[in-house]
Amino acid sequence: MDLSRLSDDALVANIKALARQEREVLVKILHHLREIDRRRLHSKHKCPSLLEWAMTELKYSEPQALRRISAMRLMRELPAIEAKISSGELSLTNIVLAQATFSAEKREGRPFAVAEKVQLL
Repeated sequence: MDLSRLSDDALVANIKALARQEREVLVKILHHLREIDRRRLHSKHKCPSLLEWAMTELKYSEPQALRRISAMRLMRELPAIEAKISSGELSLTNIVLAQATFSAEKREGRPFAVAEKVQLL
């Protein structure tokens, strides 16, 4: 792909469009993972877990698969974050960090309420 012929404005416009598409595709992937998890399709493919399935079938590394599964689970719990993911306001990294905080607080006996999670995010 020869991008050297594009004007500066066209190059910037193209990458902005690609970043938007990437976020939209991410949301679609999270929806698909949620349905695959709901149907437990990983078992049909002889994988012991959704994580293993994502690594085997989708060729994600373990950290990549974990981030997406974590995001899918949080989006399942808090559907309102879908728009924030699509807009770029919320990234996979931020979701994983938030999930770690939510889990740690829950282990300590101080679980976040849904409204608190939404506010934090």
